[in-house]
Amino acid sequence: MFALLKSLRPGDALPSRLQIFKMGRNDSNHGPFFVDDETIASLPANQRSIGRERAPIGFEHNIDEGSDEYKRTSEPRAIAGMATVEGVLGKGIFLSAIGWSKTGADNIGYYEDLSPTPLFDKTTRRVLAIASASLTRTGSVYGLTLENAASVKLSAALLSPRGEADPSLKGFSRTVDAFERENALHRQAETIRLAAGNANRISDNGLTGFDRLLAALEEENRLHREADVASR
Repeated sequence: MFALLKSLRPGDALPSRLQIFKMGRNDSNHGPFFVDDETIASLPANQRSIGRERAPIGFEHNIDEGSDEYKRTSEPRAIAGMATVEGVLGKGIFLSAIGWSKTGADNIGYYEDLSPTPLFDKTTRRVLAIASASLTRTGSVYGLTLENAASVKLSAALLSPRGEADPSLKGFSRTVDAFERENALHRQAETIRLAAGNANRISDNGLTGFDRLLAALEEENRLHREADVASR
């Protein structure tokens, strides 16, 4: 958690850019999170895949499914603003071009900290994407890690399907194998992107947020499977 908001004074201009992760190890009460060159390189595509090129900024994680504040509140939930998720090599992850809502501008003085909500690799703890961020008063807590089932599935979907190269492959065969694994990654990313765009087509109105996105992803995968069968 970055305590950059503590320096604000009444009448100060609201920040348009805030850092949420530095490069390397970021310690928290929920365990460490790591940001490396691969995080920065894959961040734009991952944010597009989850439909969060512009991420919401909430209050006390009220927009993060599974949090106490999310359970306590109901739609429409207040947001403090929206921001572009930006990765900078050698520096870390930022929220930039922040557009503060009137609610955010009127209430930012009551909150000391900015807490990110990352999607991450459960094995390596490497950050994959940023679902949201929140203004919070609790300086000792680094934010929510979205441990609900939907977010765990989405985090897994963002992981590279490349796997390890077959050590028995040599020369041209090894190159072809690498291209096939790379294409699998692009197909997966495109499927997630399409699902994010088609989430509003899901007929079950009881689904919201990540659950709705995952339902769209599953429907998109079903359509791809049917198309594969029809083409054989």
